Amino acid sequence: MTVREFVRRRKYSLMFLLFLVWIVFFDEVRVLLWMEQRATNNNIERETEIIDSKTAEIEKKIEAFKSSIDSIEKYAREYYNMKSDSEDVYIVDD
Repeated sequence: MTVREFVRRRKYSLMFLLFLVWIVFFDEVRVLLWMEQRATNNNIERETEIIDSKTAEIEKKIEAFKSSIDSIEKYAREYYNMKSDSEDVYIVDD
């Protein structure tokens, strides 16, 4: 089978393959660029969900601090090692 016969028999397949190559690599709206942008968009959406969950946690803490002075005192004692004047604080590392 010569090249001419090969092309003649498979001309539609070859044209379809050429069309796919053109669309994927050379077209103005490239498929590869679209896939990269879609992956970037998915990453940004995941980061947004993480930030939203952290924001919700912080808002819960703020509401707890607004509601009672005991929660503020507990937080200050645990994270900033604060104490009242008549207390001694001992820090134990595990």
